[in-house]
Amino acid sequence: MPYLVVAIRCAIALIFAVSAFSKVRRRASFGLFVASLREMAVLPAALVRPTAVAVVAAEFAVCTAVANPFGRAWYPWGLAMAGALLVAFTVGIVRVRRAGSRATCRCFGASTRALGPLHVVRNTVWALAALGAAWCGFADADGGAVRAGGVSTALGVGVLLAVSTVELEDIVDLFRAPAATPGDISRAG
Repeated sequence: MPYLVVAIRCAIALIFAVSAFSKVRRRASFGLFVASLREMAVLPAALVRPTAVAVVAAEFAVCTAVANPFGRAWYPWGLAMAGALLVAFTVGIVRVRRAGSRATCRCFGASTRALGPLHVVRNTVWALAALGAAWCGFADADGGAVRAGGVSTALGVGVLLAVSTVELEDIVDLFRAPAATPGDISRAG
């Protein structure tokens, strides 16, 4: 079980780091994130910008706590915070969809895809993984015996999971049938 927790920690740390950095790498990036929150219409106007700042700060805090190699006591709390944030994000997405909004996902920077079921499933899966790993971290006081090779493999799996998550919209698009346009229709026979 410790290797699974290492993989989840690595993935969560990277996912939250990419998410936070993508929102603040340029002034325009943060502005687009604020605009997407405003477009969701789930917050009073006065709370949109402070909420955006709080989200970015929380994402950086999760990344720091989960990736902290020095304090075993920190990572379960970071994973629990990640799980709580992902649940909150998921509830927000469901509310936005029920309200009929076509607000875009700015989870990992610029995106034109409207929030939808893909984001709900993605966040739910990661919330369960984070909370499960947090529970393992709280329950396993000594951390269990690990080997360097196992940790290296778990870190590699974590990186793959993180990249797959960050690029999930593009991966899904690879398997979607392209929309037919009138010029694309050909007649056989």
